[in-house]
Amino acid sequence: MPRNERFRLLLIGSTVIAAAVTVILGVPRARGFLTPEIERVWIVSVVLGDAVASTSPKEVLQGAPVTLLAIVEARPAFSSTTRLYGTIDEVILDDARGAESVEDWSDWWYTLEFLWLKVEPLHGFANPEFAADFAASEILYTDSYQVAWGFAPRHAVDVSPAGDVFPDLPTGTMRFAARAVVRDWQERILQQVSSPAATEVHAEVASQQPHRVTVRAGDDPLGRLQGYAGLAYVPFTDSDVAAHPVHDYLGGTVLAYWLIAQRDAGMYSGPLITWESLDQVADIVVDDMFLASDGSYYWTNDPLRVVDWETVQAGDIVTIEDHVGIIFQDRGPGGGGDGVVNRWDEAWEAYFEPLRTTQLGEAFVSDIQIWRLRTTASSDQQ
Repeated sequence: MPRNERFRLLLIGSTVIAAAVTVILGVPRARGFLTPEIERVWIVSVVLGDAVASTSPKEVLQGAPVTLLAIVEARPAFSSTTRLYGTIDEVILDDARGAESVEDWSDWWYTLEFLWLKVEPLHGFANPEFAADFAASEILYTDSYQVAWGFAPRHAVDVSPAGDVFPDLPTGTMRFAARAVVRDWQERILQQVSSPAATEVHAEVASQQPHRVTVRAGDDPLGRLQGYAGLAYVPFTDSDVAAHPVHDYLGGTVLAYWLIAQRDAGMYSGPLITWESLDQVADIVVDDMFLASDGSYYWTNDPLRVVDWETVQAGDIVTIEDHVGIIFQDRGPGGGGDGVVNRWDEAWEAYFEPLRTTQLGEAFVSDIQIWRLRTTASSDQQ
């Protein structure tokens, strides 16, 4: 039998059944009886230009439109199998299965609403004891209900933080969840099912975790670095580099973020190290400098000579022992660059707090060193 004919007969049959149930039970009870039983909520997303929405985490450039969609897997009345319902035609829940069909939620049934949640770290700092056996699974997460998002099954991605501990930046990493709710004609909740949320962040299977979207400022290392905003500061000393939380966008230090950003940009192939081992992967550019009263930095061994932007460049690593920053851009007292390394220049840092920008003078005063990572670009120039 042709597919169109089967669909037509199925539609006729379901209409007849719905009419019969309505006559027997009455409209309100019939709607409740016919409304599918929700078994699972899936969060998927689609980037402008994608053919099909999917559950796979998204890593996009700032400005790229990304849409979150909630899909329910539910069992209709008189059916032994579940179906997918949503506002799109197809979705990829499992790459191995490929695209799967999605049906519309019928107007015959009680209305399906969605309560959207942002899933982010509960604290801006994890592992305060600097425990060597600290595991990424110990980073705690929390759900924040997005009241202003309404109850629709779709919403544009917004990675701005829900908690005050994280700086409000247009880039960074956020996880998302949603709760599907079905109410009857008296507004009583009949069904309430949530997608994986805060308690499932560390689930071993990716499909059991909340949906992740990372927005970075560019494909270069400094642009990729900004994709780690919104994560907890996590000092990690375990020798098992593969277990580092930075790999799954769970947390880390600014140095870990910078090394991985360089690696992902194809600029670095060295190991993940802590600040004590910086000399293994970087060379000193400025061995010691200090902040003077005029707002500029001077060489400690030549206190009349200012440190300038011919010596220093964006991406250099500035340190005071374990306090590490990544020099970002030249700024003068009037806002524009002036070619002099001074207190108004900006750096990315995460010192016992999440990644953020800071003026150099607010964080680095004396006994300062500046390092330059040994990258493929620096090797090519030698």
